[in-house]
Amino acid sequence: MKKYIAALCAVAMLAGCSSSTAAASTAAASTAAASTAAASTAAAGSTKVGVGSFTSISATEADGSDDGSIQVNTTYAGVVLEGDVIKYAYFDVAQNKGTFDSKGVITSDPTAATYTKMEKGDDYGMKSTSGIGKEWYEQAEALQKWAIGKTVADFEGMPTVTNDSGHVVSDDADLKTGCTMSVDSFVSAFKAAVENATEVEGAVKVGTASKTSMNFSDADGEDSGSVQSNVTYAIVALDADGKIVFTQDDVAQNSAKFTSAGAIDGDAAASKTKMQLKDDYGMSKVSKVGEWYQQNEGFEAWTVGKTAAEISGMVTVTNDSGHVVSDDADLKTTTTIGITDLQEAVVKAIANATDLN
Repeated sequence: MKKYIAALCAVAMLAGCSSSTAAASTAAASTAAASTAAASTAAAGSTKVGVGSFTSISATEADGSDDGSIQVNTTYAGVVLEGDVIKYAYFDVAQNKGTFDSKGVITSDPTAATYTKMEKGDDYGMKSTSGIGKEWYEQAEALQKWAIGKTVADFEGMPTVTNDSGHVVSDDADLKTGCTMSVDSFVSAFKAAVENATEVEGAVKVGTASKTSMNFSDADGEDSGSVQSNVTYAIVALDADGKIVFTQDDVAQNSAKFTSAGAIDGDAAASKTKMQLKDDYGMSKVSKVGEWYQQNEGFEAWTVGKTAAEISGMVTVTNDSGHVVSDDADLKTTTTIGITDLQEAVVKAIANATDLN
């Protein structure tokens, strides 16, 4: 800066300008530099909110003694960043499966509840086998607490080690006292949430939640049977009055197939989420208002300024296909997709909201 000011003065002297003109030029340069620095500081401290997920599928075939199964594990993460620093982190896993016999007939209860690991609380049953005597939700909470104040690079680059069971676990001195479970899926979901993070203003509380529905079909002589998991997850940011200032949601829809002999049919591999698929989801061929991601963006925008009561009280109707859709005058112009799981995930996220520090 000193060299720059000296250069300005030298130019002023050569041009025959007065000292006041040189001073004004110097002041203008200083003001511009200060404005640039302030803008950089503001950008570095901007608040971003995002949600993301990572899904894995495990499958076993049926035999004469045991049923086969297809299990879908969707780990999702909600994050709030101030610049590159983590101000909020939330992790949960929607772990659900379907079972079938050696004739390809579903043996699961289609009406069974689909609680997440966090929602199961002490009923998940990890504490009895945990080396540190902590339940799953307690270890997830320890991971969330450890993340606060860390940078994105700190979290993604946490030291890890593969334990005797072949699981990738944290080797951080502080974290491993409270969390000894696998962390690789959490890191993958966190990365997706960071990638999706969007700048938000006016947020004082943030919450994350999900709603899962399962679809089952038997195999027969012509068609394979299937187990499909639909995990709708959402993050919401609220203002001081409890009204939404930002919503981001997505659906991890994954399935695998099996034959009428109880064998796995094809690869049991995870798919992209509906928002990731964009136009490849293929809804625009049958929709008058747009692709799934566009309709979902319409729903996200509609939630802004609303409370939990207003969202849960949305006017709905059952369409000709048997789907419950919005009958709200504004929303139905942009969004005609099934709305109940999106609605429930957002309302649950509001209920889970905690203060931002």
